[in-house]
Amino acid sequence: MKKIQQFGKMDYDEENDLLFFSLTRSEYLHSLELHDIIVDLDKENKIMGIEMFNAAKLLNVSPNSIIDTIQCMINIIVHKGKLQIHFFFKIEHHGEIIQKEQVITQVISSSIPDVKTDFLIEKKVLV
Repeated sequence: MKKIQQFGKMDYDEENDLLFFSLTRSEYLHSLELHDIIVDLDKENKIMGIEMFNAAKLLNVSPNSIIDTIQCMINIIVHKGKLQIHFFFKIEHHGEIIQKEQVITQVISSSIPDVKTDFLIEKKVLV
């Protein structure tokens, strides 16, 4: 299983509770729809983005927690027809750093190659 580590970015639409992770700048080919998650794939069938509907509910956090996220590590494992996405959030809440995590596992029927990929997303704070 190939292991990759990359950096990405996160955008959140609070009004619609829609969370998007842009993971790579590859050329888009197609998407997999997995209930409340859409996984965007590039020409090599590698994951390049994740879109989550009802994100706060799916991740079991409040919308404010998503807004207050200062760092998110996403661990994606594709192995033998299963997609596992493990989210680790660092959230600043009233001056304290809180850590939350959530795992989402889906069976997939697409030919995504087996891979273990880690993405680090950090909020840039301007002083």
